[in-house]
Amino acid sequence: MTTSKQRPSMAIARTDSLTFQQCQGPAFIQAVNRAANLKILAALKSGKLRIVEPPKPTQTMPIASYTPRMDVIDDPSSPNLSAIFEIPGIKTENIKLYIGDGALFLYGERRAPYPTRVEPLSENPIAPINALTLGDKMDEDTRVKIRVQEICFGTFQRTVPIPKGVKMQDIHANLSDGLLTVTFPRSPVHTVDEIPRSSRPHKSNSSSPPMSMVAAGTASQ
Repeated sequence: MTTSKQRPSMAIARTDSLTFQQCQGPAFIQAVNRAANLKILAALKSGKLRIVEPPKPTQTMPIASYTPRMDVIDDPSSPNLSAIFEIPGIKTENIKLYIGDGALFLYGERRAPYPTRVEPLSENPIAPINALTLGDKMDEDTRVKIRVQEICFGTFQRTVPIPKGVKMQDIHANLSDGLLTVTFPRSPVHTVDEIPRSSRPHKSNSSSPPMSMVAAGTASQ
């Protein structure tokens, strides 16, 4: 038996269900979007709402930093370890190797083949011809622009731990097809003659001077 107190709640439930179904209809959604667009246009005209443009690029675009990928190979059957660096587009004279404090340091630079100081693209690169004078057109044609930039350039550094006691003469490096392979012994063994205590030299800095790729080994590219 349904009481008078239950009837209003059931009526409200039926009304809510009907309203929900109407809100899902395409006509209602279109009406809501149209009303929202009208409110946005009114707010733009009154100044209560404004469109913010994204910041334009600066005169000097920063070049993305470059970090070469690296693999370290440990073959148990070999007395050596190898570190392979992926450095395409880098000349041998732009690569330096150091050792010190139980680590191998690789420094280098990949330089862009175009001027790094570039002009930003104009808001509308395709301008009417009659809007440019001859001098302006020549400047626009000779100006360097980067329309797509996905290649990274710049200086880089990678560090590889190496066994203590490895010297520069133990390092062998080879650059071929954009891959730099650096080989060093896993357990360096050096024959050291006994030096009289009175004639032993003073302790020097443990860091080694830089080794060029020519001194490191055969370099081909």
